[in-house]
Amino acid sequence: MGDSVACFVDFENLYHSAKHTLHLGPQWTLLVNAIRPLGTPSILRAYGNWAVYKDAQAPLLEAGFELIHTPDYRTDKRHDTRMIIDAISLGVLPHIGTVVLGTGDSDFIDVVYHLRNQGKRVVVLAVQATTSPLLIQVASRFLAYESLLDRPAKKAPPTEGPLPTTEPKPSPKSPKHLEEDRVERYLQAMARKIRMTPHPQRPEALLVFFPLLKAYSGARSFKEIVEEFQQSMREKGRFPETLLQSLPHQVFHAYALVFEEGEGNLWDRVVHLRPNLTSAKAFLDWCDMALTLWIAKGLGDIGEIEPKPLAYVLYADTRPVLVRRAQRVLEMARQFWPHWPPRDVP
Repeated sequence: MGDSVACFVDFENLYHSAKHTLHLGPQWTLLVNAIRPLGTPSILRAYGNWAVYKDAQAPLLEAGFELIHTPDYRTDKRHDTRMIIDAISLGVLPHIGTVVLGTGDSDFIDVVYHLRNQGKRVVVLAVQATTSPLLIQVASRFLAYESLLDRPAKKAPPTEGPLPTTEPKPSPKSPKHLEEDRVERYLQAMARKIRMTPHPQRPEALLVFFPLLKAYSGARSFKEIVEEFQQSMREKGRFPETLLQSLPHQVFHAYALVFEEGEGNLWDRVVHLRPNLTSAKAFLDWCDMALTLWIAKGLGDIGEIEPKPLAYVLYADTRPVLVRRAQRVLEMARQFWPHWPPRDVP
């Protein structure tokens, strides 16, 4: 692995996080100095609509950043898209050992997985209060931007009128934000055993994986079956790489398989499907139920799981038909709780 550093910064994410949370603008030289101990910075890029943020360009240029212009295409993800493309293409170069992502956006979780699978150390640098907890968890290391400051953050300017006599009550969160919080909490609970990013193609990928598992049950190792599945899907371009990488681990930790006796890694042993998994639907139901039980295991109580956020974790969608399916999966999981993993697992 190389010893150089590639740093990719979402300007708007860091700028607004620092302004609204710390009440001061980002200090870009401090950021660059903070990453020097990680290796020699060879790529420093900041992404933003520079036609809008004209005054922000000079400090970034002085700190050594290359400015990548991302014009407004009527989408709030324009910076993310270009930055993701650069991170996964430039971050894997042989001389790069560490990739620094200057963002707290959960959209970069898959990028972290991809880069770490390529043997790279991934450091997330952002304002902690506005950073996705799961992004912090999956990164090799997290650097809180506020810890780099050479002076304390300014307090918010006083407002006109008399000072309040009591602490103001926090505004109640909207139902949407409460659902997002629950999804993050479920993913964190499950991450103790399985790390995954919700993806709408996950059920389809499991249904495609099942016939291969059934055909080679008792004849090939799990590793061989996985490699054939991944190679076939890559050639067809059917599923994203992050899903192809995470899906076998989901199946493995779902205890959907029985491994023959032997020495060495389980994945190198001949594998059988569980006797009760005779159809693709039964296989999908079992895998969904297993993820639900791992969430319950992490939370400590299956009663804390609600169907709607569970539907998003399992299917990256909360349409009513999928919420109803998540409710059925939750009912299946309650039949096993609290005895998970299954009692027949050695």
